[in-house]
Amino acid sequence: MEPVNIRPVRAEDLREVLEIERLSFTRPYPPSYLDTLAYLSPDTFFVATVGNRITGYAVFSTRGKTAHLLSLAVHPEYRLRGVGSALLKEVTETAKAKGASLIRLEVRKSNTSAQRLYTAMGFSPSHIAYSY
Repeated sequence: MEPVNIRPVRAEDLREVLEIERLSFTRPYPPSYLDTLAYLSPDTFFVATVGNRITGYAVFSTRGKTAHLLSLAVHPEYRLRGVGSALLKEVTETAKAKGASLIRLEVRKSNTSAQRLYTAMGFSPSHIAYSY
């Protein structure tokens, strides 16, 4: 596989980002939300590319010393190939450069592959959230 490259999102990337979102989540974010994040905070919204193809994305926000990973998704054809790790590394480095000393994220209990990625990258479980 070609190397994974990470760069800030561009407006023309959003169609592919939305497709990855739709393929990755049972309740995907609406296009307007991701469009807004890309427009307002392109410095915290990244895409991963392999060759000319967008293979994943990650977006986070910051508030004070806390960063919040809002979403990270990898196209199903590129999972377990280092794309998620590369995105999470970029998020972590950028959040720290912006002054964050804590990064929070949520992951479904059933999403064990994402949990393995987060654990391998130094994250640890701290809370269990319930939803109705």
